[in-house]
Amino acid sequence: MVVDIHEQGELNARRSLAFRSVQEVLPTADPVVCPTSPVPALASIGEAGAPSMHPEADAVQERTIDWSYRFMLIVDDETSTLLRRVRFVGLAAGSCSRAAPRDLALLSDWITWLFFHDDWFCDDVNSSVARDPRRLAALHARLLEILAGARPDSDEGPLSHALSDLRYRLSRRMGGAWLARFIRGVQSYFQSNLWEIQTRNAGQVPSIPTYLKMRAFSGAVHTAFDLLDITAGGKIPSEVREHALIQQLALMANNCICWVNDIFSYRKEIREGHTTNLVLLLQGEQGVSLEQAVARAVAMHNGELRAFLELERELPTFSPKFAPAAAAYVQGMRAWMFGNLAWSRETARYQQCVNMKNWAESGS
Repeated sequence: MVVDIHEQGELNARRSLAFRSVQEVLPTADPVVCPTSPVPALASIGEAGAPSMHPEADAVQERTIDWSYRFMLIVDDETSTLLRRVRFVGLAAGSCSRAAPRDLALLSDWITWLFFHDDWFCDDVNSSVARDPRRLAALHARLLEILAGARPDSDEGPLSHALSDLRYRLSRRMGGAWLARFIRGVQSYFQSNLWEIQTRNAGQVPSIPTYLKMRAFSGAVHTAFDLLDITAGGKIPSEVREHALIQQLALMANNCICWVNDIFSYRKEIREGHTTNLVLLLQGEQGVSLEQAVARAVAMHNGELRAFLELERELPTFSPKFAPAAAAYVQGMRAWMFGNLAWSRETARYQQCVNMKNWAESGS
């Protein structure tokens, strides 16, 4: 990928800002308890309160709504109103508050695509795709072909054409080698979706250890971390990304994000007939009340968050060549944890159980 001098200057400036920001907000004590959280004792990061929101969030939301109309993910005022209520852009804008607006729009569109995919084909237990794992596997195989460069046919559904657009933009922005790694991450996300549906359709209830291993993939959080190469100000070098401590931090941040999702979404998933949720599995496996199961899931999250903060303090001193990228990457993970928690407390997706399945049987 060719970067001109002006873009390189902006890249270095954003990385340096992220590096200074990490130095300023490194935790010195255990996470605080957010008194405004509807889930008692759910820990947050740093000071309680709203995360730093991207100043262009509202404008980017309108861009994402226009993009969703263009690819027919939404088709009328009712579904555009739903999209504004769930405010997926808030998840992006609260997690990547310093990204360039065009990069925030790319992230917002990707998050929106993921939620439509989940609602149409995975979360809707009445969808013919969700009832037939073979159809889901075939759909995923085709979507991976499109991510690899195949052009969707004119009669293919909205998700296929929207994904083709995302593929073009990602490839143009980051190049083929980066896209190949991103595709591997999407493939693991699809594989975990298929496992969950096969398990559900077979009437099986996974053990909590098995579920937690697969949950790290089913939330697609690792694809969001891949996109930190864009939203954190520049590509994270492999010397940073593949460091053992960094990889463990990424796994713990991933866990925190997915477990928060389970804590806030269990009411929605009860309504939709799901059982593969940390809260619900704790309730069933440990024979406790729903309230106790929530408390135990919260305790698991808080323990994982404290472990993240402890390990973060043990990070080695990277060379000057890699230190800004390492700081930006870790700061990006922290921002994702905090932004996800703040968005989950407010979004109509969980507070009002909103689902974007406006035409779940429409195909890909």
